[in-house]
Amino acid sequence: KGELSHVDATRIRFARDGIDIDERLTRAEFEHLIAPDIAAIRQAMHDTLARADLRADRIESVFLTGGSAQIPALREMF
Repeated sequence: KGELSHVDATRIRFARDGIDIDERLTRAEFEHLIAPDIAAIRQAMHDTLARADLRADRIESVFLTGGSAQIPALREMF
């Protein structure tokens, strides 16, 4: 997740307890995998704005924190 916030592709490596993974993953593939989560976050954002009776163009600043806040698809959405 962290690497794919800065590069277009990376390798996923994991070896433990008989599990051995060494796979290439692109940012596009990662974003496809997390698409349902992105959609849920988008819906929650729209629901929150509606409940607050606030339009997105009235928001001047948004502070994103944490590792997932660096995911380009999330940053673009906000």
